[in-house]
Order: sequence, then C-alpha cells, then structure tokens
Amino acid sequence: CSLNIQKESPFKMLKLDSGFFSPFNIIMFVRLIFGNYHPIAKSKQVLMLLKLYCVSVAFVLIWLSLTKSFKYYLILVFQCIINIIFNLITNEKYFIKYYNTIKINDVIMGFKRTSALNKRIAYVVTILFFIKFFTYTVYYSTSTNVTIIYLTTFVSYSIDLNYIAIVMIFALMYDRMHLLKIYLEGVTTAVNIVRRDEIAANTRHVKKFLIYYNNLLDNFDSIETQLQCTVCI
Repeated sequence: CSLNIQKESPFKMLKLDSGFFSPFNIIMFVRLIFGNYHPIAKSKQVLMLLKLYCVSVAFVLIWLSLTKSFKYYLILVFQCIINIIFNLITNEKYFIKYYNTIKINDVIMGFKRTSALNKRIAYVVTILFFIKFFTYTVYYSTSTNVTIIYLTTFVSYSIDLNYIAIVMIFALMYDRMHLLKIYLEGVTTAVNIVRRDEIAANTRHVKKFLIYYNNLLDNFDSIETQLQCTVCI
C-alpha cells in the first residue's frame, strides 16, 4: 500500500476568519503590500521574507526622502516608518489575540454569522479609498515628477491601511455590543407574566450576558497599551 503525504502550504492564512480569501485576509494582504507587517503565513522562512520586505520598504523610503525631492514629505515618511517598525516589533500579536478571544466568546454565547469587518464599515472604507485615489489622480495630474506621485500615494495609503486594524478593533467591539443588546432584550421579560422556571432560565441568560460583557471588557483592556501606541502613531 502507498501513503499519500500532503504537505501543508506555508502560505496558509491564520485562522482569523473563514476562507483563505475572506475580507479579513485580503485586507491584511493589501496592508502587507504597503509595508504593514502581518503574519499571514505559518512558515518561519516565509515570515522572515515578509519581514525583510517590510524592512526594505522602510529603507527605500528613508533613502528616497534623503536623496530626492521627497524630503518635503519627510513627516509622512517618518510616520509611515514608525508604523512599519511598530508592526514588526509587535507582530500584531495583540490584534490576533483580541480577535481570537472574541471568536471564542462568540461560540460560548452561540453567536453566529459574525465577521471580522462590519459590512457598513467595509463599504465606507472602500468608498473613501476610491475617493482618495481619485483626489490624488486629479491633484497630481499636473505634476511632471512621476516618482513623487507614486511615493506620496504609497506612503499615504500605507498610513491609512495601518489604521484599518484600529477601525476593526472598535468595529468588533461595536458589533458585539449590538449583539448583546439584542440578546438581553430577548431574555428580559416582565417577571409577573412568566412562570418560575422561565424566570430561572432568564436569570441564567442574564448571568451569561454579564460574563460575556465582562470578557469583552477584559479582552479590550488586555490590548490597551498597544492600542494607545497605535493611535498615538
């Protein structure tokens, strides 16, 4: 008999959302293209190459800002490089931990059809992305320096895409608060119109609600330091 041994792909995305081409994974991949490191693979060799790519992006931006007329955009370049360094140092482990903890609590509560990115927020981000692209196109249409056009666009989008992680953190909290509101409305009925066994069941549901709510706050508090650093940058 023969054994078929299948090797696991080194480019397999982390299990943060369902499907390799999920919105979350696509966003993380696009962020990576613009120098914002995120561990999208499990292979150490691949991760090392991705880190080297992000480091090379930072060095290229530094070199261009010092040797070309790009020095007038030094503040933007500095902010972009700080973001790159911060992501390389943290490996965005705080974000991965935050998201995975929320997913575990969702399973405990029985919440289904939850996503990493709220659809309304995704639509707004997409619209703003294209509006900004159109604005850059119009603004730089009269410029003769193509290098400046590409670099300023790259740096600007790199900074904006880095903030998407912050948006997703608060969006996840907002969505879960909304789910908790619906959950609590379903179990809080008037005591005088329900039987004793139903009151006991509702009491258990309320306790479950309070435990989940407390877990949400603890989870958010666990990433407070990293979140403050990201916002300040």
